[in-house]
Amino acid sequence: MTEDQYDDGMAPLPMYGTVRVETSVYTRHEAADFGSAATYSLTGTEEARQILTRDPNRLRAVILCVSAAGAVFLGSKAQAQQPAVKLGYRLPSGVPLEIRNQQEWWVVGDGSNPATVSVLVERWERKS
Repeated sequence: MTEDQYDDGMAPLPMYGTVRVETSVYTRHEAADFGSAATYSLTGTEEARQILTRDPNRLRAVILCVSAAGAVFLGSKAQAQQPAVKLGYRLPSGVPLEIRNQQEWWVVGDGSNPATVSVLVERWERKS
């Protein structure tokens, strides 16, 4: 097809197979297409709460806990809702945690100390 025959209304043709690059390819890093931020105030004694939903388009999330005396625990729903013992990752105050996966994340307080949890999410644009 020549450039003169190209029709903007044509649907893209799906291609399958293996691509082999035999020379250098120019790439560049770009900023995330979408982002969001949220802050959660915890008393330390409440039930676990979801802070990140499952997201296949998440590039990364940064979670930060700010507490005068305590910490929070991050993990799966099952870990965060465990009543007898605190499971998951203990996130101390002032230490940012970067997450680069799709799973949902839950947070629960340490049982006695108030804390604030801030979440920053960067997402890839979903190309269709």
